[in-house]
Amino acid sequence: MIAHAVADEPLFYDDIDRRRYLGLLQQAAQRHRWKVLTFVLLDNHVHLLIVAAARDLSGALWSLHWGYATHFHERHPSRRGHVFESRPKTLPIKTERYLLAVLRYIANNPVTAGICARPEAYRWSAHRALLAMSEPMPVVATADVLFRFGADLQSARMRYAAFVAGEDPAEHKVVRRWSEAPPHDRPPLAEILTAGDQGDAMRAAYFEWGYSMRAIASVVGLDPATISRRMRRER
Repeated sequence: MIAHAVADEPLFYDDIDRRRYLGLLQQAAQRHRWKVLTFVLLDNHVHLLIVAAARDLSGALWSLHWGYATHFHERHPSRRGHVFESRPKTLPIKTERYLLAVLRYIANNPVTAGICARPEAYRWSAHRALLAMSEPMPVVATADVLFRFGADLQSARMRYAAFVAGEDPAEHKVVRRWSEAPPHDRPPLAEILTAGDQGDAMRAAYFEWGYSMRAIASVVGLDPATISRRMRRER
């Protein structure tokens, strides 16, 4: 999941805001039986990697961000209007390789943003906790991450660190394309939607190329709610 502040304004002004968001995230994880595998809080956006027990992830994320927006307006009354740019952008993950690529991408996000040279130097992500370089974070499902790198805890942490610091996996380009702004080489939407099976084409347009459901709906002649239902059926 990725959520941006509106108009590239700050989403977190200080550590009080960041701690409040993490507190609300922990409450949401307990309430909705999420496993938060990792996260990163940057100044103007947030990434979460969640294993959700319930299907209504979008509704639960809306509730989380409504709670944070309420806090935000109470602390920063000079900022009016929306806090978040739009609904959180979510992508269902179907393979273990893709999950690991997302895990690595989120860990390296502060480096990509030019904030620090190494991901473990950034305080407001799960990466340091996963490496036991900071106090444990109850919100992070550490065991669910590290078992993917081995049964022995110390060795698993070393393998995880090496994976994050290593070369980009094959899935990295797709993860980056989905997470970041639309690339300059993005094909026109009509071209994507006329290539092959319509269902596969709609999913490629949304998940791989970053077109909105509203834009897709306007081209194929369906309403956005119908597009959303079709996407969910394919998870």
